[in-house]
Parts: sequence; C-alpha cells; structure tokens
Amino acid sequence: MIKSWYNRLNKISALKRLALVFFSNILTAFGISCFYACGLGSDPISVFVDGQHRLTGLTLGQINTIDNVILLILMLLLARRYFNVGTLVTVFLTGPLIDLFFGFLSHTFPENDTTLPIKIAMISIGILLFCFGLSLFITADFGIGTFDFPSLALSDKTGIEMRWFRMALDALFLVTGYLMGGKAGFGTVAGVLITGPLLSFFLKRLKEPLAKILQPLYRDATPSAEK
Repeated sequence: MIKSWYNRLNKISALKRLALVFFSNILTAFGISCFYACGLGSDPISVFVDGQHRLTGLTLGQINTIDNVILLILMLLLARRYFNVGTLVTVFLTGPLIDLFFGFLSHTFPENDTTLPIKIAMISIGILLFCFGLSLFITADFGIGTFDFPSLALSDKTGIEMRWFRMALDALFLVTGYLMGGKAGFGTVAGVLITGPLLSFFLKRLKEPLAKILQPLYRDATPSAEK
C-alpha cells in the first residue's frame, strides 16, 4: 500500500507541499503565540490548551503536542484517509514552535508591562498570521490538522455540514478550557468573529496561484482533479 502510494506520488509536488506545510506551521504557531503572550484570551482550541497547561504545569507546546498525538492515533484508527505527511509534520512541529515563539514574545512584551494598544496590535498580528498560515496549510492539501479531523469525520458520517460540528466542538473546547483555568476574553471574541472571514479571503486568493506552482500531487491526477 505504501509502495503504491509512493509510486503514484509526484515527488516535486510533494516537496513543494512539504515546504509549504513547514512555512504554514511557522506562521500559525507564531500567531497562536501572539494570542497567548498578550494575555487577552485566545481561540477556543488555544483556551483548551491553556487550561491544560495551567492545570498540569506542562508548557503550552508540550500540551499541544500531547493533544495532537492523541488525536493522530484516533485518526489512524478511525479515519486514516485524512492522514498524510503534512498531518505528521504539524503534530510534532507546532508545539515546539509555540514554546519557542511564546518564550520570545513573553520576554519581549511582558504581560504586566505591555500597554493595551500593543496587546491589541499583537492580537491583530496573531489573527492575520494564523489565518494566512492556515490558508497555506489547507491549500497545500497534504493532510489535515488533527483538531480538524473529528468535525470532518462526523460530517462525512452524518451528512451534516462540517461547520456545525466545528462550532459545537469549539464551544466544548472553550468551556472546558475555561473551567480548567484557560484565559478567554477579547482575543477569544476577536478570533471567533474574524478568523472565518479572513481565512476565506486568503483561500480565495491563494488557491489558483498556488495550484499552478504546486502541481498535482499524484501522477495519475490532473490539476482539475485536485481538491
């Protein structure tokens, strides 16, 4: 099975997509770190990770990696078709990058000594980079993120639109994270309201140009057949 997949693979396209996945992870991890460093709250999944971090004492990056590994195992057991190389990269790269960037930002902009305008600027930069990075990851089409797998799998199984499951799971992550001590606030509201439209904006403008650069991932595929 692996040999067949490898033989079908367009190696040049795979390398381009892999590079795009690495770059997208750098951007999204920096964006998430901006949320954490400003101390005004973050997106629902990050609130969940923050709650676990405060409860266990493990770093934000370590918690992120543990959660990703657990979800990766579930993905491989229940919905292997969603897995690809990009998924694996994201599982083990995002966490260390968050710790690296958060350490730099929290040292450069200490929460108690940073003014509100600078914190709002950090949130704005965080949302922008997160959405742009996520749009690159989606466009690379080299696997999905593990946190996206449950809502996508449930949507495929039931026929109900993915966004409804994503909204329900986001609410669950937010409430659970908050109860564990995760910080929610202005950044959380801004992230929820802005992320969707901004992500859609980037995807519409990146899809066609990047498709020409990336080329079909498989030798038996055509550009029109690519998702």
